[in-house]
Amino acid sequence: MSPRTVLAALVVALLGALAAPAAAQRATARPTYGSVRLQAGFLPDPHTLSMTAGGSTRVSVSGCRYGYVTEAPDPLLVLSGARRGRYAIWVGTYANRLADASLLISEVNPR
Repeated sequence: MSPRTVLAALVVALLGALAAPAAAQRATARPTYGSVRLQAGFLPDPHTLSMTAGGSTRVSVSGCRYGYVTEAPDPLLVLSGARRGRYAIWVGTYANRLADASLLISEVNPR
């Protein structure tokens, strides 16, 4: 399978739907694509980051499959301002599909 490149738009509004990652994901692991630091009113909006999605770990919660991700987060999103926090983000892919992707977000060290 050839690597698939995904341009992920990190939109602060998505943080309202935080999903707990499966146990195989380590939110505190060193992020593959580093840290992204944003504060309220950041420009350009949306902030974009080019990355390769997917991995060898299958994400499944209550029998519902969400695709494949790596153990470490892709980027770590660090927000300051009203919605401050540290969020580990995984962009997953489904086997043999070029268009579908899943986004997993986990708060690191919740308040």
